[in-house]
Amino acid sequence: TLRRSLSSALLMPLDRLHLYLYRSIESMAMMLVCVVFLLCAALILAKDHPTLPTQWVAETIEPGIGHVMESYNFVANPSNDQPSSMWTNYTGCERLIHVTSGNGGERYLLGCESLTCCKEPQQGNQVEFQIPNIHYSNPNKVVDVQYTPNVTITNFGEKIEADEWSWTYSPGDKVVGEYKVYTQDCADCVNGVQLLQWQDAAFGSAFYAIEFKNYRGIDPQSDEGTQFVTTFDIPEVCQGNILTCP
Repeated sequence: TLRRSLSSALLMPLDRLHLYLYRSIESMAMMLVCVVFLLCAALILAKDHPTLPTQWVAETIEPGIGHVMESYNFVANPSNDQPSSMWTNYTGCERLIHVTSGNGGERYLLGCESLTCCKEPQQGNQVEFQIPNIHYSNPNKVVDVQYTPNVTITNFGEKIEADEWSWTYSPGDKVVGEYKVYTQDCADCVNGVQLLQWQDAAFGSAFYAIEFKNYRGIDPQSDEGTQFVTTFDIPEVCQGNILTCP
């Protein structure tokens, strides 16, 4: 016990007493370091996931598409007055996704297929780039988002350290979709975050990665955000009775 330890210490020769006290202090210091380390680790693992902006512009690299410029305006419940939209600028060709309901909308291709403008159907809403992008009808059911700090990824040919956020969509205990999203904190950015890479996989397939560069979020409540929405209006050349894309 503590009383016996103190009694034994007082009966020790002076040199042994110094050694005993040194080792006791050293042991207590090590214990304190371990406690501090565990507390820091707990704080890191408890980091809340960020909320990505619903409006942004960025350069992207996507398999099968390549290096393009994109503008994004996501609306969860789109309508004719508030469509969910996205511009993709290819080399010599542009695409506008224009969703006006939960069932979908149209994709307009400008300068593609040797046509000034043509259209094709868009099934459902566009991809929601959000952490997480799964929404259950039961408000008590929460998506489990896992956090892993300091993950090294390759983005536009560069090695970058980022926060990893991952989750799965498993209705009926069957994995349908898997997601990994990589971000960095950014004090000057909308919502304090910058998106670097988005990966997803379906039904156990390999992960499909979209890389982001010069990603800039826009606040939809700002004057810039209000003006930004107007850039997704259907171009005049695509209005009226236009051809369906071949």
